[in-house]
Amino acid sequence: MDRNKCGLLILLDLSGAFDTVVHELLLNDLRSIGVEDQALQYLKHYLDRQQTYNQPKQEHKQTFNQHKQDRQQTYNQPKQDHKQTFNQPKQERQQTYNQPKQEHKQTFNQHKQERQQTYNQPKQEHKQTFNQHKQERRQTYNQPKQDHKQTFNQHKQERRQTYNQPKQDHKQTFNQPKQERQQTFNQHK
Repeated sequence: MDRNKCGLLILLDLSGAFDTVVHELLLNDLRSIGVEDQALQYLKHYLDRQQTYNQPKQEHKQTFNQHKQDRQQTYNQPKQDHKQTFNQPKQERQQTYNQPKQEHKQTFNQHKQERQQTYNQPKQEHKQTFNQHKQERRQTYNQPKQDHKQTFNQHKQERRQTYNQPKQDHKQTFNQPKQERQQTFNQHK
């Protein structure tokens, strides 16, 4: 700067840039493209120090995660045990609660069926008796009608015979003189 020449300063944050890279391969690639001596040594020194710095952090992270899982299991185990212990009496209480309800329901249904049968039995008997009386009344009602019909038909036939008998007699009487006249007429011829 004193000589009126431009100066250049480059600052890079490389704290996590090379964690996933194999350092030997990176250095060989840089050497092959022309990075030499001091710059290569500086980068190698940085990578070695970064690896030394990151190794304990990774181990600490693994240890921390392992302890976290252990604490989680230790914390959750009593909760799971308590839940199982709580649910088992709960199921037993549920069964104890439901058993009388089911028995009551069965008894109620049985009594309901018995009451239904007791209620329906007289109705069925009454219906049978009613139908029987209905048939008897119908027979009693129809019997005179049938007797009357027979009597009416018999009288009708008798009247018809009584009405037709004189006609037949008259016809015979009328036809007899006609025949006689015919014979007499034929004799005179």
